[in-house]
Amino acid sequence: MKAFYDAYMVLNRRIAIFLSLPIEKLDQISLRRELAGIGSIKA
Repeated sequence: MKAFYDAYMVLNRRIAIFLSLPIEKLDQISLRRELAGIGSIKA
């Protein structure tokens, strides 16, 4: 059960960070860099 909770917490954190990005203000390269950084966040 802890594994599901941990997976939920990681996904929840990544989604929250993604939603906080000022997407309309970032160019494509910056946006890709930010998304890559979100994807590499450790649990």
